[in-house]
Amino acid sequence: MKALLFSRRAEADFHEISEYLGFLPARPSLRIAEEIQRAFNLIVQFPYLGQAHSRFTTLHGQEVRSLLVASYRIYYFSTSPPEIIAILHGARDQTAIMSQRTT
Repeated sequence: MKALLFSRRAEADFHEISEYLGFLPARPSLRIAEEIQRAFNLIVQFPYLGQAHSRFTTLHGQEVRSLLVASYRIYYFSTSPPEIIAILHGARDQTAIMSQRTT
């Protein structure tokens, strides 16, 4: 896989998700982990594939895009290399969290 960067907050998100998946039965846990990994690969290959978020782009000062994977939304900068800035469960308040996460 080509380079992919992770902000400290995104690394913390990923760690929390990994811990949570450890409590799930093996089959769904593995499926979610594989889907997230496939999304990372897609972001590296096609950084403009995801949905653009003009509000977050303005807030962060660079283009923010996202991909929906399983129950999670992966937010990233479409830079070269792309940088993952958040991995949030869909039930969370995406706007509030992303508005607080300025780099």
